[in-house]
Amino acid sequence: MVEGDENTVLVPGDRYAQMRNVYFIPSAAALKMWLEKCGFVDVRIVDVCATTTEEQRRTEWMITESLADFLDPDDSGKTLEGYPAPVRAVIIANKPRNPAVAGEKVSRLQIKVKKRPLLKLQGPGTGNHHIGRHDVQQKTV
Repeated sequence: MVEGDENTVLVPGDRYAQMRNVYFIPSAAALKMWLEKCGFVDVRIVDVCATTTEEQRRTEWMITESLADFLDPDDSGKTLEGYPAPVRAVIIANKPRNPAVAGEKVSRLQIKVKKRPLLKLQGPGTGNHHIGRHDVQQKTV
């Protein structure tokens, strides 16, 4: 997480804390808004706190690099790349039982399979196969 309002999202360049697979780091408020826009309900931010080098450290079970290796040695509030240091958030969100509760119409894809012979293949080596077609209908509820 990064500090900020619902419009704050960090989009790191090539790496964040030496990780290549980080594309977006939203603020807790932005993530809450994203979840609400996706239809989740009762979205609440339970906790936001800094990730510390005390909890993310080398141990006898984890002897490779750890958080301290990815933070600026002169400013532990920043990563080696100069971005804000990692912050963790606990957010709880519920999926509505009825998607229509979210206030939008739900499009449901209904597939009815009715085999209708379009073409009957006959002749040597065809085995009398039928090529069928399926009907697909979309309903809005």
